[in-house]
Amino acid sequence: MFTRCVVYGTNMRSIMHFCMDSFCASLEQLKKPELAGKPVIVVHDSGRGQVVVSASKEAAAEGVRESMTARHAGRYCPDAVFLPANWSIYREASDTVMDILSVFSPLLEPQGLDRAYMDVTGCFSLFGSPESIAAEAQRRVEKEIGVAVSVGIAKNKLVSGAASSAAGPCGCLEVEPGLEREFLYPLPVGYLRGIGPKIERRLLNLGVRTVGELAAIPERLLIRQFGVLGSRLHSLSHGVDHSPVMALYPPAMLSIEHTFVYGAEELCDPELAEPYLLWMCDRLAIRLRKRAEQASTVAVEMEFEGLPAVSRSYTLKTPVSTAHGLYTGARRILWSEMRGAGIRSLRLTLSGLSPGGGIQLSFMGDTERRMKLDAVVESIRARFGEHAIAYGAAS
Repeated sequence: MFTRCVVYGTNMRSIMHFCMDSFCASLEQLKKPELAGKPVIVVHDSGRGQVVVSASKEAAAEGVRESMTARHAGRYCPDAVFLPANWSIYREASDTVMDILSVFSPLLEPQGLDRAYMDVTGCFSLFGSPESIAAEAQRRVEKEIGVAVSVGIAKNKLVSGAASSAAGPCGCLEVEPGLEREFLYPLPVGYLRGIGPKIERRLLNLGVRTVGELAAIPERLLIRQFGVLGSRLHSLSHGVDHSPVMALYPPAMLSIEHTFVYGAEELCDPELAEPYLLWMCDRLAIRLRKRAEQASTVAVEMEFEGLPAVSRSYTLKTPVSTAHGLYTGARRILWSEMRGAGIRSLRLTLSGLSPGGGIQLSFMGDTERRMKLDAVVESIRARFGEHAIAYGAAS
């Protein structure tokens, strides 16, 4: 649901906050259809035990939250399915989401894998109102990734972040300029960016539960209780935030990683590792073409069982944006650096990125044939999804 319509002028600042709801858990449910509708909890081993990194809406409804210990989450939701975090899949999906958002504004600031701020001030003539931008972004992410996105719109990062939390799953909430305090005051203090679980607990112990109650405390008393942070808390409670949206996307490098299953997939033969490498090149080539960029340098990092990791790079003769072009350089590294021991993980990184989609043609016509093949593959993926077709050698 949107708030009342706002007519935006050219000088009015408009900041959007995107939050992918239950991001990692939702991706796991999409990957494993048998988990649909079940409470899913994704955990990560922190070294001091397993910690929740994402909970599906079914698990969240039982009280499971991020950063909770797995043991604690199990008490809230004893029927939950616990899964180890698969960071390579989450990063790839996150990069795709950021690629979608970056179409609307160059001022995109990712916050981890599942959140981002975007400044759309001055973009209205190209893409319409903030509500239109939000709706189109939600539609594209839902179509390409399959996850829900909550959006908050306001004149600064602080209020837009709180608005995305208040919007609910797949919702969109816009806070009109001048109504920031009216919107913030009834909210729990934990909705404010910059107030983590520890500070929230301290405030709750002091009897401060809502933003309005925090705003009613004189700044000098907050400073006495929290030190320098007290002044910051006072500003936050009144909706004051002048921090800019930093243009941190697109990154200067693109990367993808595959970790092999211990005891089942360690590979000693380069020929057995080639299908994984080709698949990784294909995934990065998709991202390059979406961004209308080419890469001139390919780097491969390999971790071996019982041996030091190896990282080597290869500079291509001409920048490329095709899977085969990337694979040519990556395969050279793979064959030259295999150590006769099982590979634990492969990481492929592209650098030397430059705009443009031009490809150097060969006299034999092989490159032109591959360009036509890529065009057919892209049309199939555009209609049926990115995973509808793949190279036979990579499957």
